[in-house]
Amino acid sequence: MTCTTNTTPLRLANAWDAGINIEDGTDDPSLLAQKTGAIKAALANAKLDLFINARSDVFLANLAEPPHRVEESLRRVSLCANAGADGMFLPAIVELTDIEAVVKGTSLPLNVMARTDLADADALGRAGVRRLSAGSGIAEVLWGHASALARDFLAHGSARWGRSRATSPRRSFRITT
Repeated sequence: MTCTTNTTPLRLANAWDAGINIEDGTDDPSLLAQKTGAIKAALANAKLDLFINARSDVFLANLAEPPHRVEESLRRVSLCANAGADGMFLPAIVELTDIEAVVKGTSLPLNVMARTDLADADALGRAGVRRLSAGSGIAEVLWGHASALARDFLAHGSARWGRSRATSPRRSFRITT
């Protein structure tokens, strides 16, 4: 089945989904704004609502030179805000001064991605960040650890990780905030 900007968001909104990220990647930023506008129009026609988080990869994909990344991010975010985006997501923005400049430069709530060089959640909240995403970070660490364990197992033929570090699949986990 082919998914389009007109049908997929409607299906998500009907399924009680809260929101979506749409991203620019290396495409022309006006394309993201056009997609945002088309999605918002389709939702309005169907009398549905869906939070659209406009993701821009200016920092993640180095789409501008470091001194110009905040300015370029704000330019892209402005295009999407004018098209109806509800929030913005800038993965790989890590400097608090850059984060504060982006927050001051737009009325859209800012979402950032957790990284080892990013400030903690309290500092980010004080800087104006509204959402902190784990992204693929947790999974990447787990896959890296699993890969090291598998290499060790294949090299030595034994389970050197030991029972004390293993987690039973029957054990339930509770995440609290």
